[in-house]
Amino acid sequence: MKKSVLVLLMFVWVSQGYAGFFSSLMGSVVANDLSRSASANSNRPVYLPPSRAKKINAYLWDMHEAKKYNEIYEYYVKELEQSTNISYQDTIAWVYYDNNNSQKAIEVYEKKVMPWLRFEKKKKRKSFERTYRKFTGLKGKIDYAAIFKKYQTVEEDNSTKEVKPDFALLQVQLAELETKNKVLESYKTFLQEHMVLKEKKSTESNVSDIAKLQKKLAELETKNSTLESYKMLTMVMGFITLLVLGLLFVLLRGRKRES
Repeated sequence: MKKSVLVLLMFVWVSQGYAGFFSSLMGSVVANDLSRSASANSNRPVYLPPSRAKKINAYLWDMHEAKKYNEIYEYYVKELEQSTNISYQDTIAWVYYDNNNSQKAIEVYEKKVMPWLRFEKKKKRKSFERTYRKFTGLKGKIDYAAIFKKYQTVEEDNSTKEVKPDFALLQVQLAELETKNKVLESYKTFLQEHMVLKEKKSTESNVSDIAKLQKKLAELETKNSTLESYKMLTMVMGFITLLVLGLLFVLLRGRKRES
């Protein structure tokens, strides 16, 4: 029992000793993996909570009305672009327009606002259409079909472009996988060595226990042999005593007869 406890304590001590090494190595690998994933996913849409979108929209609209923008307004524009609320997209378009980027304002309207006006009430739809005419300088009727066809063609052209693999990125990812594999192999080797050491100590412990049992058995056999010898001696002494008593009895009877 004591040896088992000592083996367990030794395993804990060794595990703690190697834990720092493996944790630091694995930590660096995981950190690189996360940074790589974050970089790869930087262009993907990120969920924008409605409460946050509302605050950003109000903040940008205040700058629009004041016609005064701070140096980081573009950051908030990028954040708000994740929203599908056409009123927020209207705010973004005005921000671009105010900052002399009418082409971007028109693009936002044609891609994010105009396709969804059919679901709005007439009064609100007319308000958005007036804004679009202001951005484009259009006087006549808005050709919705031409707008849809324009951006549908662009999306189809983008979808048909050949996607070339990024060999540099693949090499980096392969190197990361090889590093992870080396770490796992090192940890596997460590566990195997520990199990061999544990089995060796267990075997040594069993051998020691067998030796103790054999020693106790030899002692018991010696005691048993001594008891058997004592028993035999007792029987011999009893036999001799009986023989002497018998001889004495015979001698005494012979004397009585002579007298």
